[in-house]
Amino acid sequence: YLYNHRVTTFKSFSINPTLLGKSLALIATENSVITASQLASALLSIKRNTKGETQLISRIFPQFSVTKRAAEQPLGKGKGPISYWAFKVKAGTVLFELETDQKLITKTALLSASKKLPFKTMLVDKHVKH
Repeated sequence: YLYNHRVTTFKSFSINPTLLGKSLALIATENSVITASQLASALLSIKRNTKGETQLISRIFPQFSVTKRAAEQPLGKGKGPISYWAFKVKAGTVLFELETDQKLITKTALLSASKKLPFKTMLVDKHVKH
């Protein structure tokens, strides 16, 4: 069966962001799992704070389906329906990129989006050496 019962995270770790020529990006600093609803709320937060003045690139997409069966259900009768869609995030994964001339607006938008996510994140500026 191609469905996942639960999503497990990875143990490997390296922070080496490669940006697509954009100015500011939000990267993950922990290994975790993000669901489709968490991703949608982070994207909505960015769009509300920037008011359409920036070019937004989302580098992640929920691609793993996670199934869940009801509690105290007897064995047999298949695997169970899809509960939610998720994406496995490794440390160093670029989540979102924003391109604009107004750095303050993009920083506040990315910080508000990071509050919606279940793991620690970090802002990266392409023009600043790390």
